[in-house]
Amino acid sequence: MRLSNTAESSVHSPTSAFGWTTDPSYLPSLDEVRATEISFEGKEALRQYYVRPWETERFEVWTQEFIAGLSKHILSGVNVAQVEAPMILEVGAGDGRLAGFLGQIIELSDPQASVVATDTEPQQGSAFPVISMDVREALEEYKPNVVISSWMPLGHEWTRDMRAAPTVNEYIIIGVPHMTGSYSTWHGPELGEFIPADLEQLDQQKIGQLSDEAILGYKTITRSFKRQTKARLIPEQ
Repeated sequence: MRLSNTAESSVHSPTSAFGWTTDPSYLPSLDEVRATEISFEGKEALRQYYVRPWETERFEVWTQEFIAGLSKHILSGVNVAQVEAPMILEVGAGDGRLAGFLGQIIELSDPQASVVATDTEPQQGSAFPVISMDVREALEEYKPNVVISSWMPLGHEWTRDMRAAPTVNEYIIIGVPHMTGSYSTWHGPELGEFIPADLEQLDQQKIGQLSDEAILGYKTITRSFKRQTKARLIPEQ
């Protein structure tokens, strides 16, 4: 499913049963992804989807169900916080597909909302716009209410800057804790007034390279960190 940036939706079908793996603008359903895993040809198509040059490797398959659920979670949070013009920022966005798909739903649901994707090295030829900007610059420029990071590079720690940003009500981290970010990204006293909660129902709506906990002993998770006191809607000058 692909939605345009206007009120009209544009739906197209992949060119083959596995065509979604080569069409970056197409958002498959969970059933479509699971059907791909059944045959040898489908498994090979899925392997090619994941295993690309290391700097553009994919770890998650976003699905219609996951994007719809995460959009609903985000909109619910900003509504509770009484944010009039929500700004949702993805950092380290890579090809921008996560923010792009979220924006198609969120910006239609709330015309005042904005979803922006940023990365220090945006991938060439992306189907969605990604602004070249590092995390601190993006937080300062866009003053987001919600920040998303999917597969933060191992050894990096961006969440301190997220927590320090006065407008941030919530940040959401996607990945495997011991393979993304640092220990303090996921745990520890540094979280301060931000309370973590795993969005387990959402994780059941997507598939990734590292989703099989029974085999691997771990899996990717989507974890929300919400501020317990209301963030300032307009930062102090």
